[in-house]
Amino acid sequence: MIFDSINLKIRPVDLSEAVDIQQYAQAASIVTMREGQFLIVKRMFENTIQHVPLELDINGVHAHVSHIPARGESLLKSMAAYDDKGSILVDMQGISSLIFARAIPFPDATVRKLLIKTGLLKSHVDYFRIGVAGGQPDKTCPSGEVVECSFVSGRNGGGISKSHVGFLAYGDDFSKTASLLNGVSGHMTENRLVYSQTAWLGKGKNEEKRALYIKPSVQGGTNSFFDFLNTATASLGIKACALQVVLTAHDKDGQDTVITGRVGKRQDARSWKSLEDATSAGVEKSFALCHGQTLIGFGTKFNRCEPDWTLLSNGRAYERRGHIHATIIGPNANHPQHKTFHLRDIAFSKESDVSVAITPISDTYRIYPLEESPSGLRCKASHRPISTLVNRCEV
Repeated sequence: MIFDSINLKIRPVDLSEAVDIQQYAQAASIVTMREGQFLIVKRMFENTIQHVPLELDINGVHAHVSHIPARGESLLKSMAAYDDKGSILVDMQGISSLIFARAIPFPDATVRKLLIKTGLLKSHVDYFRIGVAGGQPDKTCPSGEVVECSFVSGRNGGGISKSHVGFLAYGDDFSKTASLLNGVSGHMTENRLVYSQTAWLGKGKNEEKRALYIKPSVQGGTNSFFDFLNTATASLGIKACALQVVLTAHDKDGQDTVITGRVGKRQDARSWKSLEDATSAGVEKSFALCHGQTLIGFGTKFNRCEPDWTLLSNGRAYERRGHIHATIIGPNANHPQHKTFHLRDIAFSKESDVSVAITPISDTYRIYPLEESPSGLRCKASHRPISTLVNRCEV
């Protein structure tokens, strides 16, 4: 069992419609279908992995590295078959939706349909789809931070989902977890908002294993998980990847594994003018992970094309350390905790049992919903012309 949440059925997408695909530039296409028009921009990253060491020593953290999950890592081991070289990273919309106060909702089925119709998902391949998304509120599901975790058929976009959402109830500072159940039908709700940033890990029989399984242990004190992760990926030559994190706390006093998580608290009706506007739109909290509790996180990491965020934040790259959403399972804590959230960092110690799966992926795709304007097609969120979007995304 990946999470305590129930299995939700994912409806197959309607593939009966013929869609129009026009090449706009060498690495960009415009897709027209019933759901609207979309620009898809491809960016390739060179993961220059020359040699995989058996061990890493990084700032007081010693780590074992392998192409095979460590003994006892039942969760990561069960996912090890999803390591096909045709795996991809896909970003639908992005932070510009919030910057310009145009938080455009979209069905997740639109993403699956686009990927199938453009051939980015292969019909003979099954996918383990993981990552993050924004949840759109409706009468059956609150808005918030979605942990995407699904098994999807490349043939029709249907499958099984364990995806769920973390949300803030009115007046609360710590998130709860809710299923993405669509009413009583047993199906996953399709509603998403702002962004969807996921890895599609194909199930394959490649003899050459690509995923790396890293088991870090702290020699003394505590260490930042994201500092370790960024130094490790840089030293290994990994520039773009999918991330799976499993951490169980074994400390008795409940103080040696501290999580920092963030949950959005509102959809701003006005555009952001400063980094402070972005900060105030969510609730960030640090809290201890108790003995026997397990954190499970999924996400992606690469140099994202978000120049509007860079301008807003005075030069910062967007989610430069990786974008991971996480949930906590296991016994209840005797203190407040976010239950499902955007993972900002982990202070881990020798009492923290941590495992990380890093899957290098070269091909990334950014999807922009488009609209007509007097001067031609433009991005719905930023209102920038498609020529600007394509030029900005060149690596």
